[in-house]
Amino acid sequence: VLRDSNTTAVVETLHEETSRIADILRLQLEFYRAARFYLTVKVTLKQELKDKEDEISFTAPKSDLLESTNIENEVYRQIEILANKLDNFTRNGSGWVIAGLKCAHINITKYSAMRGGQFMSLPSKIKNKKCLLNIKNYDDKCLKWCTLAALHPDNSRNANRTTHYRQFEHEIKDEGINWPIPLTQIPRFEKLNNVRINVVGFDSECEAYPYYPISVSQSTDTDHPMINVLLIGDDRTTHFVLIKSLDALLRKGNTRNRMFHCVRCFHGFAQRVNLSKHQENCIRFKVQGIKFPKDEVLCFNSYKNMVQTPVYIVADFEAYIKPLEEDEA
Repeated sequence: VLRDSNTTAVVETLHEETSRIADILRLQLEFYRAARFYLTVKVTLKQELKDKEDEISFTAPKSDLLESTNIENEVYRQIEILANKLDNFTRNGSGWVIAGLKCAHINITKYSAMRGGQFMSLPSKIKNKKCLLNIKNYDDKCLKWCTLAALHPDNSRNANRTTHYRQFEHEIKDEGINWPIPLTQIPRFEKLNNVRINVVGFDSECEAYPYYPISVSQSTDTDHPMINVLLIGDDRTTHFVLIKSLDALLRKGNTRNRMFHCVRCFHGFAQRVNLSKHQENCIRFKVQGIKFPKDEVLCFNSYKNMVQTPVYIVADFEAYIKPLEEDEA
């Protein structure tokens, strides 16, 4: 039973259960290795003026759970989203107020993460990029070769051959790693080898912003080297490519001016100090990329968002005035 009948009481109740929800999700994550979840709450509503009661459910968007995910933060984020939905409903709900929290559900599904495998050629649009090193590996361990190439740079003409890095192969620890490695096991690979790995995606159909962040290392240890890899693929397989310079990869046009890019959103800054200030705020959010619509012409069609209510009825009552008789007057 809630202490009072408003949104704050519902949110407080959910916050009190955050640790318990996180424990449940943590157990499922150990079983699935990667999962998706979302919270659903069902609340009781009251309409005081008409003495009515009803029930309605609110659902938060799905969140991905990986080994590196801060589960408590994801639960808190979903609770805040639900709180905003409750607030919006009560403000525009024709007199409905929240009377109580009936139940809450944790919905969990297995998540099949992308993997990196054998060598494949770069897409034609980026095959001449000097900031990329596409190592010709014929096993499923492309991430291992990318890591070795980043830790032991080779400036020779044939730096994309694995023979340059076999002498360092013993340095890589992969106990418990399944090859080809899925994204869900990259955090384990990072811990075993004391590195930080960021994964970048590529969309050949997007001209303006073809690159987007897929995952960013959760490690905050600056003593561990940061390694950026590009994930490319087709319907059959995927492959990791070493990014020697993320700033060079994201540089636009033929400009030679140095830009410093955020690994979480790819926004560029002319000065490193501005990037540092931006990262203090950007780290609070999930990784995000810019995605343009595929339609060449955009037209406004969300007219329903221009009105406060979806249906607005005005009733006009007319009165018929009957003339009075002389004796009635």
